[in-house]
Amino acid sequence: MAKPTQLGVADTIWLQQGLALQPDFQTTMSDDYAAGFQRADFVHAAGVATDDINKTIADQTHGKITKLFPAGSLDASTRLVLAN
Repeated sequence: MAKPTQLGVADTIWLQQGLALQPDFQTTMSDDYAAGFQRADFVHAAGVATDDINKTIADQTHGKITKLFPAGSLDASTRLVLAN
């Protein structure tokens, strides 16, 4: 007997603390794509933000994806990450 297949969607937008979004963009992402918003401090703690994103993705994918972003791939110039 085949194992049942499970499909999960993990959409999260990580936004630099203090950065404002256009209301229409935020509404579209929330309403049309069910993307949740999280704040991160890429400027002062990019490593922590990277770890937080990877942990969230690992949780949402039940451990199938554990390291979406390798260390150093996000840095102080990062302002927004769309993880899908």
